[in-house]
Amino acid sequence: MSTYPTRAARRRTAPAARKQPSSRPAPLPAAAPNEAPGLGLVDLAGITVRLRSLRTRPGAFTAAFDAARTRPGYGHCLCTDPPRKLVIRRAQHRFYLASWPGDGANHAAGCTFHSSQHPSPGSPSSKPAISDNAQGARVHLRVALELRTSQRVGHEAASNPSSRAAGTSRTTLLALLHLLWERAGLTLYQPHDPHNRWSSCHDRLIAALGDMTVNGRRLDQVLHVVPPYRPGAPDSFTAFFRARLTAQGSSVRRGLLLGEVKEIAATGHGHRLHLRHQGQPLLFTNAQMSALRRSHPTVFAAAGAPGSRRIMLALLERSVRGVVTVHTAAAMLTNHTYLPADSSYEVVMADRLIAAGRTIRKPVRYQGEEEVFPDFVLPDDDPPTYVEVFGVRGRERYEQRKHAKKRYYLARGIPVIAWTVGTEPPLIPGRPALPGKESGPL
Repeated sequence: MSTYPTRAARRRTAPAARKQPSSRPAPLPAAAPNEAPGLGLVDLAGITVRLRSLRTRPGAFTAAFDAARTRPGYGHCLCTDPPRKLVIRRAQHRFYLASWPGDGANHAAGCTFHSSQHPSPGSPSSKPAISDNAQGARVHLRVALELRTSQRVGHEAASNPSSRAAGTSRTTLLALLHLLWERAGLTLYQPHDPHNRWSSCHDRLIAALGDMTVNGRRLDQVLHVVPPYRPGAPDSFTAFFRARLTAQGSSVRRGLLLGEVKEIAATGHGHRLHLRHQGQPLLFTNAQMSALRRSHPTVFAAAGAPGSRRIMLALLERSVRGVVTVHTAAAMLTNHTYLPADSSYEVVMADRLIAAGRTIRKPVRYQGEEEVFPDFVLPDDDPPTYVEVFGVRGRERYEQRKHAKKRYYLARGIPVIAWTVGTEPPLIPGRPALPGKESGPL
């Protein structure tokens, strides 16, 4: 069993000795109250670094990444003892860390790399639409990424190689968006490692793509995540989709686009949707926009709500005239830190929890129908506290479900913070934050 020295002892270590690459993880710092030891810390070839530092100053740790890739070939997350392995990836001239395939559930509940990894629902005789294991994440969408030019839209599934296998379930674009958000660590808010800028979300999403496939295709080859705007940067949107959407033989190829909605404007022929950080808008017909609003009513009902954001995952194709058009899309509501929310009331609750200094996890729906699905979970409590926002009144089924939840929590001794919209919001108890930057690792 390894013995970890105290933080004071580590500060007495000579700087040169600390920089020597080693195949062993660096010592764990002292644990903060109500937090797992080493939460927010990673090890690269013997150098302990704050995860937030890696994301805000990635160029400063290139040598550490290179050393870790050489030996032992991976990084370590120090959220548990023993530490968990992390995959080191390089994309777009930067290094990224990602959870080891199939290991997300073994990270601490408050860790960025933690994921529930519940399979998506399917019939007992079918293969799940989403699987996330040691081989990576595999997703089978209902919509096709490739079509024969002679094929009608109503028969897309027949051309989808991943769906031709007998008994394979398929899922939606929204489920894929939820899975991506969780694998990128964006369903978790931590006071010491916030993700309130699109640049941070972009980096985490890119890191999550490496071992994912959709309909048998590598996701990083069919999905374009809108990069943060930088003056003078090349038009990555045009370059990506010019290559991706080019027809091959008798096949028409489609591509996926992920970004944050800036505004939607009506035109004479439909709607023009602008994404933040991207110059070229997306064009929707009136029928497509109506269908999108019907499918995601709370997302568009909360448009303009203080602190809310809207995320869109769109499936694009090229028209016979060569114009990039939208085939279908999914949308998700978040608060200002990109934490998902199912209503504007949840956005308000998420912001109150953040103001109280809490660590927050948002369960997302791709995981399937659990017996109880809380609106938020506070993993910095032991046991974790569930948070419920009851925003619908007068509906019998909703009231029955609400009372069933309350009975479930009471029977199992689960602590709950509940808010019934229209009443005074509950007091949110605070929790101490992790130690500041002034001490400990880089």
